[in-house]
Amino acid sequence: MHDAPESRQVLVVGLQRPPERIRRAIRSLGFGLSWVRTAREAAAWLGENQAVCLLIVPELPDHPGLRLCRWLKATPRYRPLPVIFLAPHSTPRERVAALQAGASDYLPWDCLPTELLIRLERLCQTRSVSSLPSTPLRVGALVIDPEAYRVTIAGREIEVTLSEFRLLWALAEEPGVVLGRAELAARMRLRPSSTATRAVDSHVRRLRLKLGPFHGLLRTVRGVGFKLDLKACPPMEGAAGGKASSEIGEPANPGAASEGFARTVSRADLEG
Repeated sequence: MHDAPESRQVLVVGLQRPPERIRRAIRSLGFGLSWVRTAREAAAWLGENQAVCLLIVPELPDHPGLRLCRWLKATPRYRPLPVIFLAPHSTPRERVAALQAGASDYLPWDCLPTELLIRLERLCQTRSVSSLPSTPLRVGALVIDPEAYRVTIAGREIEVTLSEFRLLWALAEEPGVVLGRAELAARMRLRPSSTATRAVDSHVRRLRLKLGPFHGLLRTVRGVGFKLDLKACPPMEGAAGGKASSEIGEPANPGAASEGFARTVSRADLEG
């Protein structure tokens, strides 16, 4: 469920319907609000939508909130997402466990809306400033340097704009994974509007022209979005191929995210 079709959403996990005080605080920041009951529903929602933050209740109907948080932090696409736990009561041990699982904060259920608002705002600002790592990303002979905002492929430098850089980074971070236009627009920090997804298409076309003989790197998946085609990526010199490192592979179909979550947690021997 959701309050409004904003492209920048806060997702609440574990509530039938968030209380009005939480909804007002989130809307005051200009964010939309969506909510789901279970961890699987959260994974499915994230596969098709863009979130700026998650508010998680520790006890979910299907899996513990800690397990969902660990899965988010083990998945490259979702690792940067801030996670705040909201609990009716907690012990120091529970709060420490949440922070060790990757949560950004742990708040009591009855916290003041102003406190939630301030913490949300700071977390989202911090993410917007430091959303890219400082180390270069390498996929075969493609090298993307976030500190120099420099892109090279097979030793040839490609001059790109900031938006094109962010687009290429998002795709190269998860090679072979299809990213929808709405998600790419959010990662490129395009202003939310009805034309943002069309702007993504324009940036892809220009980036393909700049890639020249390597234009096939950016593959269109009709009706879904775009992906970085590993088959079109030249290997590093002396290697058979390249691949961006990741801890857990993701399904190419964003709608299969909930199944990926189910497979991951069924293998993981995690405490609740």
